[in-house]
Amino acid sequence: MNTAKRLIKVEKGSVLPAVLITIFIITLMVGMIMAGTVMQGRFIQQDIKEVQARYTAEGAVFQYLSSDSIILKDSMEVVLPDSQKAIVYAEPFGGYLKMMSKVKRRHQDKKIRMLIGHKPKQSFKKAVILGDISSKLNLTGSAIIKGDITTGPHGVKKRAFKGELFSGSIQGHIHKQDSSGLPTFDSQMLRDEIKHYDKLIRSPPENAKIFKRNRFRAEDILNSGNESQILFFLGDVEIFSRKPVEWPESLIIVSKGTIRLNGNIEFGAFSKFIAGEKIVLQGEIKGKQALFYAAKEISLKGKVNCSAQFLSQKKITLNDKTYLHYPSFLYVNGTTKSGTRSGSITLKDKSILDGIALIPNPQKKVTDSKIKITIGERARIRGALYNSGQTELLGSILGSVQTFQFYFYKSPTSYINWIKDAVINVDKRPQKFAVPIGFIQDNSYEILAWREL
Repeated sequence: MNTAKRLIKVEKGSVLPAVLITIFIITLMVGMIMAGTVMQGRFIQQDIKEVQARYTAEGAVFQYLSSDSIILKDSMEVVLPDSQKAIVYAEPFGGYLKMMSKVKRRHQDKKIRMLIGHKPKQSFKKAVILGDISSKLNLTGSAIIKGDITTGPHGVKKRAFKGELFSGSIQGHIHKQDSSGLPTFDSQMLRDEIKHYDKLIRSPPENAKIFKRNRFRAEDILNSGNESQILFFLGDVEIFSRKPVEWPESLIIVSKGTIRLNGNIEFGAFSKFIAGEKIVLQGEIKGKQALFYAAKEISLKGKVNCSAQFLSQKKITLNDKTYLHYPSFLYVNGTTKSGTRSGSITLKDKSILDGIALIPNPQKKVTDSKIKITIGERARIRGALYNSGQTELLGSILGSVQTFQFYFYKSPTSYINWIKDAVINVDKRPQKFAVPIGFIQDNSYEILAWREL
């Protein structure tokens, strides 16, 4: 009995520490939960402020673009309806606008960078617009057109070809009109940009670092100058890499001759490559939102896989398995000599362009045109093709084709405004699709790329 009483006393004595420990643990847990809730609330408030600042920066860009007076290459203060202020800067970048917006809202600094294009006009909802009103559009072979067609007064005709009956189809309405339905494209911004690049090639700026060497490893470029310097080569230059190399953003490389990038190189966004002669990309070239300009010719070979803008006075060719992602842009300005205008864009082999290929109307009076865009049998454009000359379409366009004439050749005869075995399907165009600045329309814009800095 005495032993049992002693055990009960011991047990009663041990309950108090256990209770105190339990209370301490519960209090600690409640404190931690309350502290976590407070911290979470603060993070949420911070996130809300960041989102508000981001929307303010975006809103400033679109308010700036909606104004009647857009000043390029100069900063402007924009006052928003809620009295918030932002600094907006705009400059041409190929066929689009590069926009910077900086805002300070409730102790939150935000800086965003955008690539802006125009929302497409109604004409880009058409599968085909034929600018030549002097003849009908002839479809033969297994040609398929899905979407509306605009032609001159002669309309569309399905035809047999050398004994082969027409086996294709038209799924859309045909609109006949007496005047050309080809929309107007104002190439002034692009022509001014090309003039600027030509001037840069002739006379390098003071901050340029001059090179006489003509061969570089891609990794050596990273140590060749500071971020603000232009790397300027007096002659042809080949930059190569056998292992993956990633270059920084906004890199500028200029050559009086030819630029060759060969190997496994990834260029940074908003970089520029400017050549007085040619640009050749070969191998596994990657990257986003860069700009390439060559006065004479641009050639892409191998497994080039990137999104970029390619501008040339004379010629652009995509070969092999080149894949240019949206929103890529091919632009040939065309040159005029002795009244003859020439220029070409060619997609060969299994090359793919997700974006737009464009050759604009001539700025001078011409007596003969050798302007041509060629899409090979296995090649594809997903987006749009706009051509003031002739289009030889053997492959597929998943989007809109707007051209002055179609061209088809079967030895020994050339056929004008004939399409044989090709596919045009406007319904397969990218859902969010923007076109370069220059198509005459109201101030409606689309974001092509967006990044917070």
